[in-house]
Amino acid sequence: MLYRSYGKTQFQASRLGYGVMRLPVDEQHNVDMDKAVKVLRHAYDAGINIFDTHHNYHRSQSEEALGHAFAGVRDQVFIQTKNPFYRGESGGDTYRSRLEAALKRLQTDYVDGYMAHSVSQDSWEADGHGDAFVAAAAKFRDEGLVRFVGFSAHGTPEFIDKLIDTGQCDLVLFQYNLLDRAYEPCFAHAHARGVATGVMGPMAGGMLGPPTPEVAAMYPPGIASTPELCLRFVLSNENIDVAFSGMTQPEWIDQNAEVVSHLRPLGPADRKHLEAAVAEKKKLAELYCTACNYCMPCPHGVDIPRNFQFMNLHRLYGATEFARHRYSHLRTEGDPPLAASACTQCGECEPKCPQNISIVEQLQDVARTLGKGREVLRQR
Repeated sequence: MLYRSYGKTQFQASRLGYGVMRLPVDEQHNVDMDKAVKVLRHAYDAGINIFDTHHNYHRSQSEEALGHAFAGVRDQVFIQTKNPFYRGESGGDTYRSRLEAALKRLQTDYVDGYMAHSVSQDSWEADGHGDAFVAAAAKFRDEGLVRFVGFSAHGTPEFIDKLIDTGQCDLVLFQYNLLDRAYEPCFAHAHARGVATGVMGPMAGGMLGPPTPEVAAMYPPGIASTPELCLRFVLSNENIDVAFSGMTQPEWIDQNAEVVSHLRPLGPADRKHLEAAVAEKKKLAELYCTACNYCMPCPHGVDIPRNFQFMNLHRLYGATEFARHRYSHLRTEGDPPLAASACTQCGECEPKCPQNISIVEQLQDVARTLGKGREVLRQR
């Protein structure tokens, strides 16, 4: 396993981290603690020493599993957990109660990293939540309950850079993969300031986990698997310390650990090949929809661009099961639902489309193709 200084924390972190969001579960979707502890210890034995979790992952059972797995080697691992940071959910008092409950589950008296999760400008500024978090985190650090403080974010790069520039941030965690490079400048900005940088979703949230002919056609020469491609792409970025992957199966851990232990950064020719392949996929996707939103709002509640986005995962990347899983959420969101199946074929959207897409026909195709799916576990 390769290791690298995790920002200014002085911790030598494995370049491959474990995202504790996809543990083995039983038929009731509770964490199977015996299997979870075994897979976490398997990761540790493979050289992984940094673990990212959340107060609410697996209904808090992910923290409990970490507590069972590492009670005897607590000083050998870096554990970072996250507090949800949504409008109406955050506040100074709840920060302490949540952290204290997490410490009990983790069977420890401190966490290495304490992060505000899924920060946006709205959630940070609403009702003084950002100031409350900063004040609470500083107090927890003074008390020895947390060692380092940071945030994960899905906000704009401009807002993220402002948070980094406050100087109150030790750790950051953003999505980054070969299909989503929006935060690439933020990683460079954070690294330049000595902030520890972690990547979530190196496999595009699971979309790039399973091998498909469509994705395999994008491989540069010498790439043997999609996980190898994803990890080599992410860790070729000199501004990134750790790639966190959700690895439910021991064999996924072994496969990824092998890649990182013998990491070969992608060269300029490889990156040029990949960028051309991704650009071509994007061009093809725009034949179906550019997500301009001119067709919205639908009078019957259908989220037309998101339906087409998930359909393109099936069409262009062969990620059919993943697309069906994402589409299944649209079938339960909204009233009426946001899914294509709610389309009444009124046709009001079609004259608004600058690309003259046959939206009604395409929505029917989405409903037929993605309408029957099941949840699947994928490396993230």
